[in-house]
Amino acid sequence: MKADVAMYEALANPLRLHTVNLLLRRGLCVCELAYILGVSDSCLSNHLTVLKRCGITNERRVAWWIQYTIRPFAEATPMWCLLKSVQCLSKVDSTLKRDVRMLGSRHGRIPPVKACRERLRERRRAALLLKRPR
Repeated sequence: MKADVAMYEALANPLRLHTVNLLLRRGLCVCELAYILGVSDSCLSNHLTVLKRCGITNERRVAWWIQYTIRPFAEATPMWCLLKSVQCLSKVDSTLKRDVRMLGSRHGRIPPVKACRERLRERRRAALLLKRPR
C-alpha cells in the first residue's frame, strides 16, 4: 500500500507527469528529456531519481548516457491503471500533446542536443587525461 501511495505522490508533480508521459512512448536519456521539457539536466535528474526510487522507471547505460524507461507492470495493478490513465490524458491535455509532438518530430528523432555532444567530449577528454603516463 505504501509503495502505491509513493507512486501516486511522485506523479502528482507536473514535471514528473510530463516525463512519464514521454517515457511511455520510448526510452530517453536526460538530455533528450530536458530538451523536450525545457528544463535543466540537473533538475530533471532529481525528478528521475524520485521516479526511480518509487519503482516507476528503470535505467540502462547506453555508451556514455543513461537511458530511462518505464518499468513493466502487470495488467490490472494500480500502477498499470495509472499509467494507462496518463496515456489517455495525453490525448486531451494540450501540454502533454505538445511534448508527444516534439518527441515525434523529425521521424521520431530529436534534433542533436548540443549538451549531449559537449558532455561526451568532456568525458572523452577526461578519459584521455587519465590514460596519459605521468
